[in-house]
Amino acid sequence: MGSGEPSGTLPQVPRGMQGRGWPAARRPPPALFHGGGSLQWLRMSWTEQDPPRLPPAVDEVALVLTAEDGVRLEGRLHRPARARGAAVLCHPHPPQGGTMDNKVVVACTRALAAAGLCTLRFNFRGVGQSEGAHSGGAAEVADVRAALAALAVELGEREGAAAPVLLGYSFGSMMAAAAVTAGARVSQLLLVGPPLGLRPRLPRATADAPSPPLPAGGLRVLLGDGDALCPLDEARRFVASYDDARARLTIIEGADHFFHGRLGPLARAVHGAVAP
Repeated sequence: MGSGEPSGTLPQVPRGMQGRGWPAARRPPPALFHGGGSLQWLRMSWTEQDPPRLPPAVDEVALVLTAEDGVRLEGRLHRPARARGAAVLCHPHPPQGGTMDNKVVVACTRALAAAGLCTLRFNFRGVGQSEGAHSGGAAEVADVRAALAALAVELGEREGAAAPVLLGYSFGSMMAAAAVTAGARVSQLLLVGPPLGLRPRLPRATADAPSPPLPAGGLRVLLGDGDALCPLDEARRFVASYDDARARLTIIEGADHFFHGRLGPLARAVHGAVAP
């Protein structure tokens, strides 16, 4: 994953560093080197460790989604034995290499699964094995709706059942917001690294998206304090515009837009946003 977070195994000094110790930025927690303290650190849950490591990987099965216009999309579904809810995850900008296997999307998937949710991540049209071509945002909103509908079918949801959580990262956050604006039913909206600072340069269908109605379970913006695509003041104005305590901003210290080396803290924040 390239997160730079502890993996849960005793670390080794990198080749070429023997006798010189660990670089400060990669040095494991001191508890690892103090006898019984190492076992105590390893026995902590991933959310208790500082810095937190990533939650465990999850088992997923392939799933084919069909959008309203007939385009077939590939997805991956994690379905625990006893899920307490569900979530759909939307990946970053396809023309810049965004896919459902993006490290931020995978980290968020693992965090939501650790919170007991069934998860579905998928590739937008034109990405991976998904049919169609990237549209700049207009058709991708239909892809989000297709994922929500497929998840409902998989879970056998009936009218009145709890709505899922909808999470999007970067471009995916704009598509998630646009889907909710267009009437998608969700319990909670999580916007990870929304590129609010780019709105004047985005296609209209995308630029108009980040003003969705507030879901009953609230809206959470999760943002690195060094995100060049979403200045903190812009994010604060966006959240404050709701004038509602259910709209909240969570800042991940030391993180940029890509959360390099800060996937653990992001995963802990996502987990905390949906945990009971």
